[in-house]
Amino acid sequence: MTEKKIALIGNPNCGKTTIYNKLTGLSAREGNYSGVTLISEVGKWQTNDLGTVSVTDYPGTYSLHAYKQEVNNTGVYQSLLNGEYDLIVNVVDAISLERHLYLTYQLLERELPLIVVVNRMDLARKHGLDIDIPKLEQLLGCTVVPMIACCEKDFTALEKTIESYTPKSFRGYPQSKFWRYLGSQLKAVGLTQPPHSYLYAVESGQYIDSFDQAELEHPLHVEIADLRYQQIQYVLSECQITRETSSSVNTRAIDKVVLHPIFGIPIFLLVMYGLFALTVQLGGTFQILVDALSHAVFVDGIYQSLNYIGLPQWFANFVGRGVGQGLATTMTFTPVLFCMFFCLGWLEHSGYMSRAAFLMDHLMRKIGLPGRSLVSFVIGFGCNVPGVLSTRVLARPQERLMSIMMSPFMSCGARLTLYAVMVTAFFPHSGHHVIFALYLIGIFAAVLTAILLQPSLELEQPLPLIMEMPAYQWPNMSILVRSSVRQVVHFIEKAARYIIPLSAILTLLMHFDVTFSFVEGGQMEHSVLAQLARMITVIFIPMGLTVDNWQATVGLIAGFLAKEVVVGTMNTLYAQITVPSEPIMQQVTEGLRLFGESLTHPIVDINLGTSNFHHTAYHEMMVRFGSTESAFAFLVFALLYFPCMSTIAAISKEVGFKWAAVSLTWSTCLAYLVAVAIYQMTTLFAHPFSSMMWLLGSILAYYILVLGFQNYTSKIWRLSL
Repeated sequence: MTEKKIALIGNPNCGKTTIYNKLTGLSAREGNYSGVTLISEVGKWQTNDLGTVSVTDYPGTYSLHAYKQEVNNTGVYQSLLNGEYDLIVNVVDAISLERHLYLTYQLLERELPLIVVVNRMDLARKHGLDIDIPKLEQLLGCTVVPMIACCEKDFTALEKTIESYTPKSFRGYPQSKFWRYLGSQLKAVGLTQPPHSYLYAVESGQYIDSFDQAELEHPLHVEIADLRYQQIQYVLSECQITRETSSSVNTRAIDKVVLHPIFGIPIFLLVMYGLFALTVQLGGTFQILVDALSHAVFVDGIYQSLNYIGLPQWFANFVGRGVGQGLATTMTFTPVLFCMFFCLGWLEHSGYMSRAAFLMDHLMRKIGLPGRSLVSFVIGFGCNVPGVLSTRVLARPQERLMSIMMSPFMSCGARLTLYAVMVTAFFPHSGHHVIFALYLIGIFAAVLTAILLQPSLELEQPLPLIMEMPAYQWPNMSILVRSSVRQVVHFIEKAARYIIPLSAILTLLMHFDVTFSFVEGGQMEHSVLAQLARMITVIFIPMGLTVDNWQATVGLIAGFLAKEVVVGTMNTLYAQITVPSEPIMQQVTEGLRLFGESLTHPIVDINLGTSNFHHTAYHEMMVRFGSTESAFAFLVFALLYFPCMSTIAAISKEVGFKWAAVSLTWSTCLAYLVAVAIYQMTTLFAHPFSSMMWLLGSILAYYILVLGFQNYTSKIWRLSL
């Protein structure tokens, strides 16, 4: 039997990707806002009666005719329109039928094999919408299936509907005066098919000469849109009843608070601060246990076992303290990252994140961006790469480019692991405040970038914000957990590819000197790696690093591969300089004790740093940095300096290599100047003359950097036109 092919299409935020994941068992990203699905994804659906069915999930769209400069244009849907699928499943949101059915009528006009899935029927009833599905099916002239995406029996019903599907003919718009006018004009030029079959072609610019604009009340494209909306209003008047419910009343009451013109933004900042505080507090609790177990098993367990069976010392170090340390460090990321992804998912699925975009629209317009660009930045808090890719939903090239250049300054999950280590060491009583401040510094750097880019890109007034405003809902826990686990697994897989081999290589370089003699403990200060790193560390002396803290420099350099590597590299380097490892059972017992204490006293400061760092490395790092001023300057540099290799590749793919090079150069230079300025200002009274000289030099260098940035970006933008 030939494998069936079906396509899923619908408006953004209609639950289409949730259905796709449920059918295929895959884990495509889901979210309660537009722009989550960026490219077509293909999966296999194993059915009972139909065998294996190929399912394609298309990016969400409001219309088959996108805005003329939008990246997700008609070409994305060409395979769908060419009849390559046995069936098209159009997913519509039961709460927003008036808008979602516009795309449905465009598909019906093309006479494509179509089933309409009315999703979120439970939420529709909750919000006072009673939909007569048989009546809707009769009026649309196609098969309609009601669905609740979390209900298994609805997927069984969908499978049976697909199996028994029989095509139906679209009846058109016979009650419309414009539809009849359209038919007469097209017949006059020899086009004898029903008028609706030519609507797509007319909207694409064909047959325009067949119409006299003077005979129309409105422009042709407006008349066509009005034709569909009049039909939609008629259909809904026949099959949908709206009644007032407590849910709709509560939604309006909540929106009056969270969308308040004065209090809305402070509430948003408070929500984000709470997210970071909860992530650090709750994630840190479980990281203590994960660290104790992973270090005992993968590092000291392997190291001592290899020593016991008599293998060479260098090999035991390479496998245990190299490969094993990299694996243990990777494992300790999971609790904090899971908490962050879960909290962000909660905000997305509850419906608040769309409100945040609407709320920020006014502020974003001041820098030339629409409010929906906030979605890209929120995604960037998880990882900058999808943050860059998600800018495809923006209409204008200038808006996309500006958003892409701002995205790398959003603190991703990998940077959070470094923040957690450093604040525990140097800011034990104010770690949440420091982390929140770092996120704000990143946002300020992004805004500065946008302001400086405005003259170069010749930005126009942003287009009006059109964004789905979903109803408030209690997030589905299984979907949240599955989505969070998927993102953590993806993060860990990516991190492990870099951290484990790099940790092993660094271990070898640390245990051999320039004469290739094996060294360990304090002798590792004379290793090949230490000698090379000291020469580079001289550059960072103005921001508070000393040549003895060469481990931090190696961590920064390794961060070019991936920001996840910074913590793993520093952990590997600091840990191996110090005393021999403790007995395994003692480590496990101590970890269990700290885990128990953190559970019984959850509000007390948590040593999150000892969760990412082993305690010997943690102590060594504190000694080598020596002051809170140098530690904070280091954190600021790590926040702002060049994006990781994956982000640079994403920027290059989206807007070209020249813009990727600009992003790398601008962010690194800005990071250095800001870090130097912060360190020199905070230590001004310790060495006033040299600090003043460095500050004046930084101001001059910043002025030169800004001039160069604006001139070069203006030049490459003009060349791209």
